[in-house]
Amino acid sequence: MLYSLWMVVAGFCFALMGVLIKHVSDKLAVPDVLFYRTSINLLIVSILMLQRRVPFSTKVPFLHVRRALMGNLSLVCMFYSIAHLPIATATTLNYTNPIFLALLSIFLFKEKPTSMVYVAILIGFAGIVTILHPSFSPTQYLGGISGLASGLLTALAYYSVGVLVRSGESELRVVFYFSLTGTVMGLLWLLWSKFSHVALMTLPYIVGFGLLGSLGQVCMTRAYGLGKALTTSALSYTTVIFSALLSWAILKDTLTMSTILGITMIIIGGVMSMVFNSESRK
Repeated sequence: MLYSLWMVVAGFCFALMGVLIKHVSDKLAVPDVLFYRTSINLLIVSILMLQRRVPFSTKVPFLHVRRALMGNLSLVCMFYSIAHLPIATATTLNYTNPIFLALLSIFLFKEKPTSMVYVAILIGFAGIVTILHPSFSPTQYLGGISGLASGLLTALAYYSVGVLVRSGESELRVVFYFSLTGTVMGLLWLLWSKFSHVALMTLPYIVGFGLLGSLGQVCMTRAYGLGKALTTSALSYTTVIFSALLSWAILKDTLTMSTILGITMIIIGGVMSMVFNSESRK
């Protein structure tokens, strides 16, 4: 339990990262955020790998490419969602990934979950509907769809991470190739669309969300590596709570009652899907 609490620290880091990204969303485009976020992470992970003498070479490059593409596309969708929705709402839609993973386990992986997994999925999707209608204005639906796409892509990316770890890949190497791919994707995108002008006042925010993302990744990896998987997964939803509190305190965001109800239902559905889907695999 104690080691799982590292996930709470990670949740705070990710939530504050989202607030900083939201704050500069009118100054930086999505490819800018992707490039700065992943390049800072790439630098930090590379230093850690050199310190711990973790080799950069891999025997499963295509597995890394698949995981990295899905993970970075998820980031793109999440950044777009954060820019166009209240942070707590965007974060919650991203955290539908356990619900999508439960669905994928049924239709793609041919697993036979318990009836409680189906209940969890229904609760989660009822929460999604509650958030999307009637609390969304027509101009926000693309942000909502992007948030859901982020959740689906995150579920696929997490499955690929499991495949990589089971194949003997170091967690640091997984993060390295993820960050490298994101940096290249962001750079190519920016060479096509050009970099946004970065004012001196914006630099601390860029460094801030880059460092917070990396620190959150390290804390999350430590939590999953040393703590109990289910407890850690459940505690990952502290990101949603921190996002709501920080966006209210810093950005003065407020949530409607239907949005709060939808967020609560998604958290309940997500935690239930993790618990009962795990039990069905035993």
